[in-house]
Amino acid sequence: MSLLILLNNKINFIAVFRKNGYIIFIFFIAFFSFLIGSCGLPTYPYLYAPEIAETRTNPENNDYDLIFNNASDNNTNIFSGYEVYYKIYDPLDSATAGAATEYITDRNNITAITGANRNTLISKDFNRLFFTTTIDDTSFLHNESFPSFQITQSLLDEEFKIRLLMQQGLSAGQSFFAAVWGNSSLSFPETQYFYRWVYNEFEHTSKRKFFNNDDFNIYDNDLPDSIDYSSLEESLTGDYYLYITFYIFSYGRDPDDITKSVYSSPVYLGTLKFDCIFEN
Repeated sequence: MSLLILLNNKINFIAVFRKNGYIIFIFFIAFFSFLIGSCGLPTYPYLYAPEIAETRTNPENNDYDLIFNNASDNNTNIFSGYEVYYKIYDPLDSATAGAATEYITDRNNITAITGANRNTLISKDFNRLFFTTTIDDTSFLHNESFPSFQITQSLLDEEFKIRLLMQQGLSAGQSFFAAVWGNSSLSFPETQYFYRWVYNEFEHTSKRKFFNNDDFNIYDNDLPDSIDYSSLEESLTGDYYLYITFYIFSYGRDPDDITKSVYSSPVYLGTLKFDCIFEN
């Protein structure tokens, strides 16, 4: 008799579970979600890096620009613009074997680092590139604010290409600036000129410089130590050329703590060749 009761109870339990199993399943999902949400696990703001639109891997191709896609998939509550870093290489260094490929070695090493970030570039002697809307030296003021290359709010979620033009020998204001590329319906409210902020170790002063052939001084602190000045004229000036590699980050602020910067992973923009006449 008791066996029949047990069997009957088991059948009733199964019937009830089948009838209410979906409700029980939903309950457990909600319960575990609550536990996970209540255990204090941190969430982090995230930024997508911009995608490169044109490949610039061979500086000998005589390319004069760097082109990338605006990172429009980013949360505009976080995303506000870009940070660009550069490093100057000496392709004529005779003191180091394979010096002409040092920029390739750096790129491969950075790519191989899981979780590479801004500190990765700084540790490899990359320098920050700065942007300004002023080309006139009489009214120019150096600005260290972040991001250096700020995108106007109305363009943050727009899909378009951005071009960094770096053609030497043009008149002032005709090169070394960022512009919307290939989209006539969009533009930046003001021209964004980019420049190097260079400390001269002889004069003990910092000044704005671009990438024209006369923008390089033998005492500029962003030039590589490997340059063999003895191979130049006795006056320590002469024709030369340099390779310069560029990386870019998407940049923003943590909306829960605006004192915290948020960077995307670094993206290789390209390496370009620049002629120069060293000034002494």
